[in-house]
Amino acid sequence: MRIVIITLGILLLPSMPIAAPISRQIDISTEIDKNKFSVGEFMDVRFVPDSLVAVFDRDAGSFMDLTTNMSVITSLPTSEANSGFSVFLNENNITCFDGNNTAVTLTPVPDTDVYGFAKLRINGISLPIGSSVSIPEFNIINDGFFEGYYPVNINFSALSASHLDAGKCSGNISVRVEFNI
Repeated sequence: MRIVIITLGILLLPSMPIAAPISRQIDISTEIDKNKFSVGEFMDVRFVPDSLVAVFDRDAGSFMDLTTNMSVITSLPTSEANSGFSVFLNENNITCFDGNNTAVTLTPVPDTDVYGFAKLRINGISLPIGSSVSIPEFNIINDGFFEGYYPVNINFSALSASHLDAGKCSGNISVRVEFNI
């Protein structure tokens, strides 16, 4: 009888490693509300000054560069992390008319398409259309809240229409801001 039991034990051992593993899939999903990451919000974001007059340089075939500042005021208390914010360039366009009030087609110099009509630099960082740049931290603390004041440079592309000094142009640059988390 002992011989039979030992033989059965040897026959059962090789079948154990062949057994298929058991696996189960568990679906997990979550929703994240970005608004709950921070207790503050943007109270005011503006260019200072917010209205600029660009002078057309006929010899250069472009508008002269402009300088302004971006002011950012938040209700984000200094007890929170100073993670800064991101700036998105939403709009960067211009419309020009000659002396007869006829629309002028403007052609920017090649290799400037990603910047639109004007190259915008905030705090020294170039901001292409449809992209964002991160401002790593707020640079002002005012009454226990984070704020920021950043230099903005606007460099204009050379244009094919050099007779604009007899007409007029108007343009718009629009940005959106979000807290960095």
